[in-house]
Amino acid sequence: CAGPQDDDEFNEPVLPRCNDGIDNDRDGYLDEQDPGCRSVADNDEENEDEIPVCFDKIDNDGDGLVDFPWDPGCSAAGDDDETDGRLTECSNGVDDDEDGRIDFPDDPGCMGTGDNTEADKPLAPQCADGQDNDRDGRTDYPDDVECFAASDPSERGPCGNVYSPPLLAQGETLVVDTSRGLFESAGSCGGRGSPETVVFYRLSRPVEALVVSTEGAETAVPTTLYVRRGVCLDPDPIVEMGCQREAENPATPGHTLTIPNVPAGDYYIVIDGVAGAGGPVAVTVTEVPLAQCLNTLDDDEDGRLDYPDDPGCDHPTDRDEADPDVAPACANDEDDDGDGQVDHPLDPGCSSAADDDETDQCGPGVRFEDYPVGQASVRFDTSVDGTNQFVGSCGGRGAAEKVLRYVNPFNAEVVFSVDHEETIENTIVYLRTDCVNQNAELGCDTGAAALPNQPASTKGTLRIDRLPPGEFFLIVDHAFGMGGPVKLSVTVERLPPGCSDGIDNDEDGRVDADDAGCEGPNDEDERDPEDPPVCFDGVDQDADGLIDYPYDPGCVAKGGASEVDPAQPAQCSDGIDNDADGVIDFPRDVGCFAASDPEEGGGRPACSNRIDDDQDGLTDWPLDPGCSAPGDLGEADDDPPPACWDELDNDRDGLVDFPFDPGCEGAGDRDEVDPAVPAQCSNGLDDDGDGIIDFPRDPGCAAAGEDDEADPAFAPQCANGRDDDGNGRTDWPDDPGCRFAADDREALDGPVPARCSDGVDNDDDGLVDLRDPGCQGARDDDEADLAEAPFCANQIDDDGDGAIDWPADDGCAAQGDQCEQAGYGICDGVCEDLVNDEANCGVCGRTCEAGVECIDGFCGGLFVFEGIRQNVPEVDLGGWEICHQDRYGDRQTQVNQILANCDGEYVMYGCRQVGQPNWQLLAMGERDEVFRNTGDQNNNLNNHNGVDWYFSSGYSIGFVGPGTGVSRNSCDTANASPELRLCWHTSGGLLSGGYRCGARTG
Repeated sequence: CAGPQDDDEFNEPVLPRCNDGIDNDRDGYLDEQDPGCRSVADNDEENEDEIPVCFDKIDNDGDGLVDFPWDPGCSAAGDDDETDGRLTECSNGVDDDEDGRIDFPDDPGCMGTGDNTEADKPLAPQCADGQDNDRDGRTDYPDDVECFAASDPSERGPCGNVYSPPLLAQGETLVVDTSRGLFESAGSCGGRGSPETVVFYRLSRPVEALVVSTEGAETAVPTTLYVRRGVCLDPDPIVEMGCQREAENPATPGHTLTIPNVPAGDYYIVIDGVAGAGGPVAVTVTEVPLAQCLNTLDDDEDGRLDYPDDPGCDHPTDRDEADPDVAPACANDEDDDGDGQVDHPLDPGCSSAADDDETDQCGPGVRFEDYPVGQASVRFDTSVDGTNQFVGSCGGRGAAEKVLRYVNPFNAEVVFSVDHEETIENTIVYLRTDCVNQNAELGCDTGAAALPNQPASTKGTLRIDRLPPGEFFLIVDHAFGMGGPVKLSVTVERLPPGCSDGIDNDEDGRVDADDAGCEGPNDEDERDPEDPPVCFDGVDQDADGLIDYPYDPGCVAKGGASEVDPAQPAQCSDGIDNDADGVIDFPRDVGCFAASDPEEGGGRPACSNRIDDDQDGLTDWPLDPGCSAPGDLGEADDDPPPACWDELDNDRDGLVDFPFDPGCEGAGDRDEVDPAVPAQCSNGLDDDGDGIIDFPRDPGCAAAGEDDEADPAFAPQCANGRDDDGNGRTDWPDDPGCRFAADDREALDGPVPARCSDGVDNDDDGLVDLRDPGCQGARDDDEADLAEAPFCANQIDDDGDGAIDWPADDGCAAQGDQCEQAGYGICDGVCEDLVNDEANCGVCGRTCEAGVECIDGFCGGLFVFEGIRQNVPEVDLGGWEICHQDRYGDRQTQVNQILANCDGEYVMYGCRQVGQPNWQLLAMGERDEVFRNTGDQNNNLNNHNGVDWYFSSGYSIGFVGPGTGVSRNSCDTANASPELRLCWHTSGGLLSGGYRCGARTG
């Protein structure tokens, strides 16, 4: 009885303890919020020993939502299953209780998205009672930021009485003073011992990323930023979405923390210190919206939503839904492949509406489903809508199977398993790169080889240790039978991205940031684009005077898409000696691999480790053309070569390449232009007072661009007064092994530059290399002057083009060039066209037969062909000249010398028995392709001009017929099409004997 007026003595029904509005176990959690409550019907709030699934801070069902109240699969915090079921009243978008409020978090009757009823509880919660219960000037949800929902029973919020966090909205800047903060929290990356301030941010929808930044003029101190989801005081790292600590003494305080894949919810941003005292900090938060092709909106208003249904969506992460001008094959209302099925989703050859090919990838009429990447598992029945057309290497012939396409987003160790109680026995799994090609199988498992420390099973578990990004086909099959229910799980352990794993993933000789296929360290794919990227195109895109990676601070990798410099320079371009080693920034600091390198410290890079990493006979900076600086992480040479190693006088100052051009600090330097202030080794002064001036004479100058003339403690071999190599010639310039006085080896090791590109005044007339009228070009090996001045040094405009002599006339390759027109030569005192003239084709007096044209200096053109030729008469080799030949038993020829001698546009390999008039085997191609390094101890091949080539100065050189494969050990021992195989051994940069000429080996 409620009173004397109550006319009903019947007792009110007693509500279960998990639905009575009382914290019965006094653990701070009420009803459905209590981890002891499995549902509202539970009559016991006491917590179990094991943490329930809906309270364990883990996204158990892989839907991007974690625990109660956010996961719609959780009806209460004590629920032990996050799997989403049907829509509940608190997540169906309907005002079921007709109170004007819809669903969680707006309806006070909804404790979570998985709550099955919107009906309000008898006692209104504090966050919907119209009162300012915590007296902070803010009333109820959503105005009171400490209310996580209208059903929240307390306005105090997760921060309790410790913090009173201000609300921060997207795009706004909030200035806080951390020096007035508390010493209550620390992040996983730092903050301990410093005062912190907490800011609240409410995210109303899932986003691709949440960007928290303290960059701004108002920020006066460095900070540690960490973000917690749904909790304020809990230090458990599992609720920490991200943490980033700034350097202790940055030039400009401020940094940015980016958190990817952020679900809707309440977030507490902690602005903590770095080393004690705090100060003013400006904080902004920016939301990066989900890509249009997965945001469940019809962004282009064509009546189709997202991937795979919108023809404007190439993949789920496509940021633009706009349809192409020409409808793709799978959205054009045509049966393009003539199988009777039209477009997506009817045609099994259409993976999406944006697919431009209706051809069935898995065979005629065979459908495949896309595995929802990121989801922990899926269930299906292979006896329903399955096929029986596939067989794996471990079984599955004639049995039912299901095909799923798995699009792997990043490099990862991936485990595909059907070893679950929901799966019928004798179920196998196999993975392919090509659906219908059994040879493209990456692995197959029947369950016999189970995971370590697990019992054997008849249900397959396939582990791929390193699965690259891309499209794969997973086939779930059976050893026999008609199929049945299957649970397939996919466990992913992400590996370092392909562009930061230290591996040459695309096998082009370049690794990570040094690879033109890498846009940045988080890029998963090293494969090079068709067009040169912005940071490797040779153009100063941002007009800052610095070009491309690694020189431009805006380029974090060769494949970078923008040269625009960051607002805060990286340590390797900030003008500060951050690591206190006495050397500042890139390219001088050995700890800097690029101007964009964020740290000046680091281990010993490849270009300073005293190892010839790419085995080209040149070691480290400044000698190796693959080294752009001492801190370069890789020695692999670029193609085309840099300006200081391309055998061209790029700045037309008469000096060619490193070490002879004063504009070249190293062989890998991309600019020959001389500096405004000459370096000590080219300034015309005796800077070290030893009576010898500059490069190449001063033994302290190893290059014209070096800025230190000081002599070494021990005189180099080429300036020590001794005949170190015992060839009867002593020191520079007499010894041909000495390129300059500072050269430390007299021995002739590697190709010696031609006299007209060696930086030496060989004829002692005061003129060097191309400036010398005795030099016809950079490859001329004689500086001796002619009796009469050549046309390119006679002060006359011989060709009447308005330009006189070298270097003004572009037709002159050097002072000693015979004619001012390119391709001309002196014939009886007159400049004649040797390129196109049938009467002087290639050389004076060579006359082509009637009707035969002179093409590029060859009658009828150069003898060129595709593929491998056999039994070719030598007379057919018109236009070719031998640049190297020896016998198969000969050894010790330097590979570098061959490369130097064979410097034409095309190169041909050939072999024949001694004394035979015809060549048994011949193959030819462009020089750079024929000599492209394919590496040691591998079977890599470079297909070019109908031939598979391999080349290495430390293993073997040769070619094989296309598609026949090679087995190098070190020479090729394979026997497929043996008559089309040629191989020569190499070792340590030397040609060390031939092995095979066709089928003849030994």
